[in-house]
Amino acid sequence: MTWTLGSGQEILSHPSEANRDPKSLWDHLTGVSNRAATAVSENTQSQTEDSLSEIVQLLGLAHDFAKATPAFQRYIRDDSYDSPKHHARLGSLVAYFFLEQNGYEPEPRLAGLLAVAKHHGDVPDAAKYIRKTFDDPRIDPMGSNQTIQAIEQAKIIDKYAETFARDLFRKAVGEGAWDDFLEKVGDASDSPILTGIVEDAGKRGGFAGELEVENSQFNESIYTTHLLLFGALTFADKTDAAGIGSDDDRLSGEYPSLDKLETHLTELGGETQNDIEMQLNEVRTKVQDKIPAQTQEFLESNQSVATLTLPTGYGKTFAGLLAGLTLCDDHDGRLVYALPFTSIIDQTSGTLQEVFETAPSGNLLTVHHHLAETRTDIENGEEDETDEHASHEVLLAESWRTGLTLTTFVQLFESLAGPRNGQSLKLSALQGSTVVIDEPQAIPQHWWPIVRKLIDMLTEQFDSQVLLMTATQPSLVEDSFDLIPSEQLLEIEQSAFTGEPPSRVQYQLHPTALVTENEDRLSHPDAANLLAETVGSENTTLAICNTIESTRTLTKEFVDGIAESKPDPVAVSKLYESQLDEDEIAGPSATKEYGGKRRPSIERGRLVRAVVEELQTKETVAYLHLTARVRPCDRQFLLAVANDLAGIDIRFALISTQLVEAGVDISFDTVYRDFAPLDSIVQAAGRCNRSYERAPETGVTTIWQLEPPSECNTPPSTAVYAPNRSRGETDLLMHTRSVLETTREEHGAAFADEVLAKDAIERYHDTVGERVHSVSESNDLVTAFEQADGKTLREASLIERRQSVEVYVCRTTEEHDSAMAIESLMRERKFDEVDSKRDELASIRVSIPVPKANTDAASGILSLEPLLNEEEKRHDPERILHASNSIFDPEFGVQPSEYGLEDRFF
Repeated sequence: MTWTLGSGQEILSHPSEANRDPKSLWDHLTGVSNRAATAVSENTQSQTEDSLSEIVQLLGLAHDFAKATPAFQRYIRDDSYDSPKHHARLGSLVAYFFLEQNGYEPEPRLAGLLAVAKHHGDVPDAAKYIRKTFDDPRIDPMGSNQTIQAIEQAKIIDKYAETFARDLFRKAVGEGAWDDFLEKVGDASDSPILTGIVEDAGKRGGFAGELEVENSQFNESIYTTHLLLFGALTFADKTDAAGIGSDDDRLSGEYPSLDKLETHLTELGGETQNDIEMQLNEVRTKVQDKIPAQTQEFLESNQSVATLTLPTGYGKTFAGLLAGLTLCDDHDGRLVYALPFTSIIDQTSGTLQEVFETAPSGNLLTVHHHLAETRTDIENGEEDETDEHASHEVLLAESWRTGLTLTTFVQLFESLAGPRNGQSLKLSALQGSTVVIDEPQAIPQHWWPIVRKLIDMLTEQFDSQVLLMTATQPSLVEDSFDLIPSEQLLEIEQSAFTGEPPSRVQYQLHPTALVTENEDRLSHPDAANLLAETVGSENTTLAICNTIESTRTLTKEFVDGIAESKPDPVAVSKLYESQLDEDEIAGPSATKEYGGKRRPSIERGRLVRAVVEELQTKETVAYLHLTARVRPCDRQFLLAVANDLAGIDIRFALISTQLVEAGVDISFDTVYRDFAPLDSIVQAAGRCNRSYERAPETGVTTIWQLEPPSECNTPPSTAVYAPNRSRGETDLLMHTRSVLETTREEHGAAFADEVLAKDAIERYHDTVGERVHSVSESNDLVTAFEQADGKTLREASLIERRQSVEVYVCRTTEEHDSAMAIESLMRERKFDEVDSKRDELASIRVSIPVPKANTDAASGILSLEPLLNEEEKRHDPERILHASNSIFDPEFGVQPSEYGLEDRFF
């Protein structure tokens, strides 16, 4: 049947596009209804999802109902219109009515109302939104308020599209429902439905006993229900509007094969350099052998969170994947693998591609982090009224529909806590999933209490299973199932190593390690001299600094110091620059497929050989500088090259920020770490003698404490890790200093890694966990979660985020031409091509915190060519930087003078 307006025009939800026929509103509403119901209930064994499925079906029928007005029909046909085109407000009233008439309680009624009202927006502060949107118009119905306009829209639909309205309401509620709705809607001066909404949300109070809607009247149950409904509705609406059919395989994805992983694990091993490496392989095998049975025991327990705590080099990633896929097989759900930093995403992605013989462009694997989207949001109060311009690739990537998604903590936890509209798309994919959280100690402590809430929500409302895995397990959750208990691990070690496991690393506390005054800290020139001495004695060396400025200062001092007594050191970044191809985008790949297998690329081997040949011709050292100011594509390639160089008997130093700290599979003879929380120190030591390749000798990890660089007054450790007392954060540096002082008293300034692993780490985490969770009741994020304040949660971030400028750093002609082409594609409204270009250029994009006004850094960054050069886009936070600009340096990347803390966490 075709539904029309009184004029005879078919009632559409979306107009015709270049490759898409127009869509009828009836088909869109019923299609979204069915798709949302499927999304909210797939992959879950929870009985509560049955009622959520029924609720979201009703929301799907209601959400775009107001598109049946003549004004909206003229709008989508590009005809002139003289009345409001918005539709979400009336849709929310219809949704509330449908739920009320079908016997649902106030909580799901309010959750559903909010989901439809904001289906083109972001999660709101529930109390404030209901007050402003449904209570204020009831008290003062004057003006052009959208709620009052929505009441008028209902009457207009009754006049011009009555048959459509009656048929839809009959489907959702029953005969006569449309008449009942019109009576409930009433008019601007007396609307029973508005009164009903406010009565559900508020309570009587004040001197006159009037209705009041306050945050304290909401709870986390309403909020989590709202998130589930909101996520399913936005996903169904956007994918249906984009023309992705319900039978499209991309909606369900392809799940990773447990058999393929097990086959890959049996093929691992290969040559070993010494007996200890051979024994280490045996440890990995024995751990993996225990995982299936232990995972089954976890499934049979009453617990919903598992932990996997394994020392560096014991195969944690593969053991975690094995456990995760075993859990997925039981639940028939997706696997989501979350990491703290984008710097380790690419390496893990390469492993997954090799194991499952897939690529991120297929149906099995999604790699999703901030490089898939621009970081800076510009608030404008407007909400898009249609979704048809969104590209399939972007929608599906943001929706996590593949069987395996690799992502970051920022994407996972911010989407769960207070999602923006686009972030909500992934929520339904998390239902019935297994979520692996790798290196949870990297979660900022202010987020620990809310992450505990989010994990509870995942396991209880989303019917998900969560696996926390790290070498240093923090006290993040109250109760969990340990997949490899410490006593089992000890048995494995004693069996494989024929006794106690050997030491991998010796820690050394430099005399400055635990000092508290600036004058006692180590200067960058003195640190550079120590670094040069170590590299000069044939040790590959890694130095990890706390800030970009400190890293840059140490690198410059190191280079200057070497140049005083030897030929200029070999700069790996400069040799890399000479190999860039003007006709390519994003530089060479670190791995490529040769003969059906992913292997180190020819270009990677060529650069390694170039470095070695340079060192053979002159008596000096090679070095590499890495921070988040270096393009992501360059970082990925250079990290792979650094890993190769570190495995060769040459004089090589890598000087970096923390981006190499957690999860990066790289190993050096010696590591220097600027003072930091104990977790970070242990993670840094994990890059030292990682697989016992120095056996029988140990690697050496030295902790020193650097003084402030240049004219700064704050030491780098304090600049990054000082607690925010206003948020109840505890002083991690103080607790670390206390633990290390005790260790020094008991064992001296040099001690084996097992000394920290067995006692100090546990003592540290118990103390920190107790302090952090003791203030959780006053944590502003927990309060917001418990009061359904989505706005506060949406504006929060795992990182301290200043407004940023996204800089497309063009080092080749092809990169510059591609970046410049985006503006013309936008003018031609070729949105899919714009999305493709952005994806193609994502790895040349560097996020730079907007510098303070009236500084050289500000004038330098903001004077760059805007990506979109139209007058109204002059303040757009995207810029194009050609490598010839003085702001760019082939070693240091983009280098305005100011440092942003957020560079650590993306």
